[in-house]
Amino acid sequence: MRVGIIGYGSMGKMLLEKLSLNSDLVDGKLYVANRSYEKIADLAEECHLCQNNQEIATLVDILFICVRPIDMKNVLEEIKNCLRKEQIIVSLNGSITFEQIEGICKNKIVRAIPSVMAEINKSQTLICCNGLVNEQDKANIKDLLYI
Repeated sequence: MRVGIIGYGSMGKMLLEKLSLNSDLVDGKLYVANRSYEKIADLAEECHLCQNNQEIATLVDILFICVRPIDMKNVLEEIKNCLRKEQIIVSLNGSITFEQIEGICKNKIVRAIPSVMAEINKSQTLICCNGLVNEQDKANIKDLLYI
């Protein structure tokens, strides 16, 4: 399973740090893309660096989108033609609804809202899924987020 993160702000950075601890994601299965490539340039030893959002969308099985609410629509529009039916899109943005995401892409959608306390390895993460997400998908997401 290949996992990608679009956006390397506070949430994307925290997520990358936690996912890099997951032994299933070693050996080049973790990818990251950011609006400004310079911000992620030093991460080459931890993960694959993607030049843009379309590149990462074509490479991964699960794609975490960690961007500001104002940028979410543009990112989804940018990647929608690169997505495969079986891919899971995970939004870490609590103010974006399933309907807004599904209005642009018809993928498996998961909304995950981690608490700030996740930075100290003690938190609760709220997760909800659209109807396309099956039990195995849920187990995969749970395995990733409960490190």
